[in-house]
Amino acid sequence: MLKKKIYFIIILIIAFSFFNIYASSNKSSSWADEDIKKAIQYNLITENEISNFQYSITREKFCEIIINLYESLTKDFDLNSTDNPFIDTTNPKLIKAYNLGITNGLSAKEFGPYRYISREEAVTILSRAINAAKQRIYLYNENETSPIRFWDQDNISVWAIEDIAEMEKQGYVNGTDGGYFYPKYNISTEESLAMAVRVFESLSLEHKIVKTGIIHGAGEVEGFYKTNSLEAIQKSISEGGRIIEIDFNFTRDDELVCIHDWKTYYSQDIIPLSLDEFNNRRLLNRFTPMDIELLVNVLKFNPGVYIVTDIKDDNIKALTLIASRYPEIINRIIPQAYNRLEVSIIKDLGYKNIILTFYKMPYDEVIKTSNIIEFAKENSLLALTFSYELASENYISRLKESNVLLLIHTISTKEEQNMYRSLGVDGFYTDYVIFDQDDIF
Repeated sequence: MLKKKIYFIIILIIAFSFFNIYASSNKSSSWADEDIKKAIQYNLITENEISNFQYSITREKFCEIIINLYESLTKDFDLNSTDNPFIDTTNPKLIKAYNLGITNGLSAKEFGPYRYISREEAVTILSRAINAAKQRIYLYNENETSPIRFWDQDNISVWAIEDIAEMEKQGYVNGTDGGYFYPKYNISTEESLAMAVRVFESLSLEHKIVKTGIIHGAGEVEGFYKTNSLEAIQKSISEGGRIIEIDFNFTRDDELVCIHDWKTYYSQDIIPLSLDEFNNRRLLNRFTPMDIELLVNVLKFNPGVYIVTDIKDDNIKALTLIASRYPEIINRIIPQAYNRLEVSIIKDLGYKNIILTFYKMPYDEVIKTSNIIEFAKENSLLALTFSYELASENYISRLKESNVLLLIHTISTKEEQNMYRSLGVDGFYTDYVIFDQDDIF
């Protein structure tokens, strides 16, 4: 009888030990907790996929994360490729990674989905994914660091050296505190997610909008708002603003200039000035006016800046002019469409990131959230923008199903922004930069 009890206790101890081992496999390291929360928030991984954080990740799981990252950056969600040379996988995300040139197989016919992936392989795949995304859409990283040399650099395979050096310079990969990279070691799930989060936060247009807001009318300058002036945009950029809304109107001779309206800023009739008259006068007798040419030069000197358009008269005509005359900046222009019909026309002009704003749409159309949700998904919109008067908790929760950014205008105090964020709003149009370096969104 005593032997049976001892035997039973031993069984319990062994079972409990196995339970602890299994349970710990689903726990992340403390340093990775925040990155894992962000990875879920950024749709790089789903809550149903979170497990084995401290363990080595397979090629299949790593490539799924990288394709999720690629899709989040580019809005290219197509998984319909039929070119699958592999006999050991039908996973559409792995096939997409192969067809985009992001990864190769272990051989001509084997992908090796269940094989673990080394740190140097992972960084090489990440580098290719970023390059593939950059071929599709404009992406800019302001977080470059001074390159360092890892103590074990000589152990890095020749084919991986350039990618690892570039990814380290961009701030996407780290070595250990001792300065080692350990290129042949397997990379863990949590390390993979942390790396993907760093890339997303440095490149994602959505993240930049959420973090710094859309600066309305080029921002405040000397107590004046919506001047769309050179001084205003320079001030906003210097304060950390990267997504700047500009108002556009046509001059009398049909040129595009940055101005909210003629009467307010020139104290005259609503009759437009000619381009020469516009450029040779001061806004409010003090600020430098911007025409489209000057704005393009501002973008050239500030490669991390994007422009959201608010075109008061003939939206399509103005966007056509920008696309045809300045194709080099088209991916840095974020057009606002004022109705659903405009969206398809704007897409055909070559614009990648489109905001549907509600302020000119009929109220009975705006409140039909099911139609708007379906439309936003079908057209891969960047965002939906609406007035704070519509921003009830119920309305916001319904629009959340669109899986696009929800923005409201114009909210220019931190307290109000925090209140609307608690309701589920993602970001804001604001009169000036409200940006805390320690903010985590």
